[in-house]
Amino acid sequence: MKKLLPFLLAVAVATPVVAATQNFGAAPKPAPVAAAKEEQRFPLKGVITAVYAEKGTLLIKHEEIPGLMKAMTMAFRAEDSVLKAVKQGQAITATVIVREDDFWLENVKTTNVKK
Repeated sequence: MKKLLPFLLAVAVATPVVAATQNFGAAPKPAPVAAAKEEQRFPLKGVITAVYAEKGTLLIKHEEIPGLMKAMTMAFRAEDSVLKAVKQGQAITATVIVREDDFWLENVKTTNVKK
């Protein structure tokens, strides 16, 4: 009994502390929501090689986009108003928006190309 008494006293003293730190009966805290990946923006210069209005995309032969990709021809999503306003062969500038593996264009403007 002499060995058991200190143990019982320790449990009796610690029980209110443990109970207070466990928040018994309190609503659980919600799990933290994973932060959405931030959008990145890059300037684009290129020429429209095709307009695919039914797919919502422009096929653009663009210059190198520093920090993102080499020069290539690639399809980019664009708003319907842009798809209606541009045509094949037009030179453009735009902002490429990137979030994870998703790419799209904003601020699309046609430019005059001197030959």
